[in-house]
Amino acid sequence: MAAEKSRAIVLRATPFGDTSSVVTLYCREFGKVRALAKGAWRPKSSFDAALDLLSCCQVLVLRRSAAGLDLLTEASLERRFRVGTSLAAVHGGLHVAELLDALTADADPQPELFEVAHATLRELSGWDGDESALPSLLGRAELSMLRILGHAPSLSRCAECQEPLATGARTAFGMLDGGVLCNRCRRGRRAVISVSAPAMAALRELADERVPCRAVDLPAAVGGEVVSNSHLQRVAWLHKTGGRVAVAAIMRRTPAPGGTPDPRGIQRHTMADHVLITGGAHRLGQLLVRSFAQAGWHVWCHYARSGDAAHALQQELRSAGWAVDTVAADLA
Repeated sequence: MAAEKSRAIVLRATPFGDTSSVVTLYCREFGKVRALAKGAWRPKSSFDAALDLLSCCQVLVLRRSAAGLDLLTEASLERRFRVGTSLAAVHGGLHVAELLDALTADADPQPELFEVAHATLRELSGWDGDESALPSLLGRAELSMLRILGHAPSLSRCAECQEPLATGARTAFGMLDGGVLCNRCRRGRRAVISVSAPAMAALRELADERVPCRAVDLPAAVGGEVVSNSHLQRVAWLHKTGGRVAVAAIMRRTPAPGGTPDPRGIQRHTMADHVLITGGAHRLGQLLVRSFAQAGWHVWCHYARSGDAAHALQQELRSAGWAVDTVAADLA
């Protein structure tokens, strides 16, 4: 079979043997692929830095007709994801990679989805701006991805009866119902949260497909609520479709005078009030969760299908005296 060329975003890279690597790529032309890159870890590898995490590159892939790994024959770097001064922006890029991996099936091309992810990573790369703008960027990316996949939440009409929603101070949002609910349809339903009017207005603005993926300034409280709500909507969708999220967490800064010291300098690197962490069962996710908790942040853990690693991490945080809550546990 002839090799195929495509632009790709590097989502994962796992060592295979002594010198090779198994990479997960999201390609514009043929969707998500898992391919073997022979000799990728050799000192003089032809792949060079093209397979760095979150990089955008041009790849040449030999597709396999049967089940198994594809073969990556060439990769040339187009744009590297630059690590700036913002830890939150770096993890925002990792969050985009987690989204692409969790929301997509293998070999299902979605060019528009690729463009949304690529534009978001380009904005996050080398971030040196105000971190309070990051929630809007990530919220817009999540809502755009859900829209492209046909699962955009209903934000103006009741998701159950389709009646236009009256404006009010708070709006009921059904995580398992796919959007907002009127007072009549809200009764008796589970996994329903209350969203403030400013957050609903921000969600509607971020869901507008005519607006490009870029950061906008939101008040800290509104930005944190937007990130939390859009993330919970994605977790609920993954649960309904059989997807897997090992553990995810949203961190909120909590002043703790005289509390636990900040061992990793988290407070010096981010001024955000909320930070989103996904894939917490992985080593990097666990490191970030522990670091934020030790720095005095409040942790909310969100589960779709929680495994032993997720429960162990939550129990570890609680036993250390850190603030940990479970949100939407009835989704599991």
